[in-house]
Amino acid sequence: MDLIAIVELFQDRLLPSHLNALRAILRCRTPDSGELHVRCTECGQSEWRPLFCGHRSCPGCQNHEASQWLDRQQAKLLPVSYFMATFTLPYEFRSLVWKFQSKIYAILFDCEQVGKGLPPSGDHGCSQVNGKKPGTALRQPK
Repeated sequence: MDLIAIVELFQDRLLPSHLNALRAILRCRTPDSGELHVRCTECGQSEWRPLFCGHRSCPGCQNHEASQWLDRQQAKLLPVSYFMATFTLPYEFRSLVWKFQSKIYAILFDCEQVGKGLPPSGDHGCSQVNGKKPGTALRQPK
């Protein structure tokens, strides 16, 4: 199955940003992305060359820029240990979270209190992080 078939098959299930990335990759270096007329100053030979898509997710034209971006992001990291926090929401919330990802994630990450006044999370097979049990995060109304 090629990329065009995948986009056509799953376009109604993809996030707009993912769909835009795939469409840009499909247009990359084709006449659909535009063309540039180039001419050799020595021999006078000229030709039309397709433009690059310029999308940051395109593996064909953005690998170098993506590597530079990653280096810049890593330079911003503080010299501390990092760990991942996983939020598990009930199945019934999946479609809501999928449709409103940026808002829901903003709510989850804009927590003002973590585990204060709440019962313990319980033993659900999670390992401890820095000697502390996993907590529950809530967003308090302002």
